Amino acid sequence: GPRLALGHLASLDMHPTIVYRAGRSPEYTFFSDYMSKCGVELIETSAEERQAICINYVATAPLQAVGWSWATRLTAEIEKHGGKVWSVDGAELVNGNGGPHCLTCPIERERV
Repeated sequence: GPRLALGHLASLDMHPTIVYRAGRSPEYTFFSDYMSKCGVELIETSAEERQAICINYVATAPLQAVGWSWATRLTAEIEKHGGKVWSVDGAELVNGNGGPHCLTCPIERERV
């Protein structure tokens, strides 16, 4: 299936990214160019969507994610590419500076 990413292009390409690979010299490139070279299609967010924290998704499986109910355009873009998005109303989460991604970040621990 398609390889997708969401991003605000102006933020991603503000400065070059340095790609390090074993046995090679560092490569300086812009992040969007690097993603394109790796076969990842960027769904670009607008400044307004960035301001409204629409980009806060958490992937649950390939082409599946949980995101905000108000991120309707981005959800439609993901679904247009064959993805599935479960939308949540996160008004209270935003008040606490949380979101689907932040609240589901894994915690590394020892195996029990």
